[in-house]
Amino acid sequence: MVQDKQCSFWNIWDICKYALRQFRSKVTRREGNGDLNTILSVLVIYISILDVITLAGRYLVLLYPWVEYTEKEIIL
Repeated sequence: MVQDKQCSFWNIWDICKYALRQFRSKVTRREGNGDLNTILSVLVIYISILDVITLAGRYLVLLYPWVEYTEKEIIL
């Protein structure tokens, strides 16, 4: 291909550098994988939100005065 187009040495050098740079970026790039700190932060936030929802479901519902519970209905 290079001989057919009669490319100079510098053109070949630039083409090789460009191809190598593209190859390295595709090899090192891992799509779908995030930074570890981001993953841990999202996990901690998710767990804390679930804890708040769980606590609200167990304890705050009991504070409503217009809802009457019997001992059999309250399961903690």
